[in-house]
Amino acid sequence: MNKQEFYQKISEMRALEINKRYDNYLNLHQPILNKYLAAIRAITPETAKKPGKDGRTIAQVVGHIAEWERFIYQSLEEIISGVKKPKFYSFKGFIDETGEIHDFESIDEFNALQSEKYEDCSWAELQKLAIDISEKIYGIFSSSGSISPELLENTAPLKNNEGVQVTTMGWQLWVIAMEHGTFEHGLDLGVVIEDS
Repeated sequence: MNKQEFYQKISEMRALEINKRYDNYLNLHQPILNKYLAAIRAITPETAKKPGKDGRTIAQVVGHIAEWERFIYQSLEEIISGVKKPKFYSFKGFIDETGEIHDFESIDEFNALQSEKYEDCSWAELQKLAIDISEKIYGIFSSSGSISPELLENTAPLKNNEGVQVTTMGWQLWVIAMEHGTFEHGLDLGVVIEDS
């Protein structure tokens, strides 16, 4: 499966009734997560120091993914508490591991901070963070007591360029959680997803 095929599947799933869509997203997420985690576990400390396609080291790319996933995790907690428009979509209210709250003006500003943060880091610690946060996100989606199709559906709408609603912020967070590490950065990380 490539990125285009992934989004084709998502487009088809968006037409489903929300409980069926939830089950389909969950069934899609599990093999994608397994491939991503296998790739992260296979990265050695030496490989982590090598540059990726955009000039950042592999460690910086993994750190970038992990921090966006931290933001997704925080947004899922917001949704569970009844928030309709998570701060993720305004780049505001990101809480780092020290508890400091950050507001960003753009995606680039967020990315620059994370790139600097992981410029010189312990690969063992970063690898553990990346695995843990991805598993926690999947855990929220796969636990019926944490999040429900109704909660995802009842978040703020997301519209296409023509102004037509295509999904909601909650459902789109799930798509981003599946897509970011595997399709956006999968080449750098060695994620193999053809048979997903």
